[in-house]
Amino acid sequence: MSVSRTGIATGALTLALAAGLLGGCATGPVPPVKDPARGEFYTGPEMMRVSAAERDRYCSWMENSLRELKEHRAALQVRRDSLRVVADTLRRQEIEVSSQSRELSTRIRELRLREKATNTYVVAAGDNLRKIARTVFGDGGRYKELYEANKAIIGSESAELKAGTRLTIPHPKGR
Repeated sequence: MSVSRTGIATGALTLALAAGLLGGCATGPVPPVKDPARGEFYTGPEMMRVSAAERDRYCSWMENSLRELKEHRAALQVRRDSLRVVADTLRRQEIEVSSQSRELSTRIRELRLREKATNTYVVAAGDNLRKIARTVFGDGGRYKELYEANKAIIGSESAELKAGTRLTIPHPKGR
């Protein structure tokens, strides 16, 4: 019986020593306390060497941080989805405004061409300033307005108008 006890005691002691030695080798000295809030993190081997209380504190902080990050991520996803809706709405509005702008540009171009056409008169053979004033203003006495607006083209007031000459019709005063 004593041999068995000795064998068991020796075996237990050997296991205890081996566990102590191996445990000491595997864990090494206890690492300094890490503060994850400052960006300090334990490595896997360091986690094995810290006390249970420190491991619990660290894991609790990490779990809380992870939960907060997941909540923040969910909030950001909701915000992103909301911003996508706004962006899509703005894109549709931009397309509509661009379309309206093109339509307005076309209309303005048409109006300018029409204005230019109505603000000019092409001299026909036999035309004079009084006749043209009577045609465009309904009053031949307004020929001086035509002359003043086209002095550079006509020359002297008594000069004969050449057929094909394009005269500018001034806008009526006061209108």
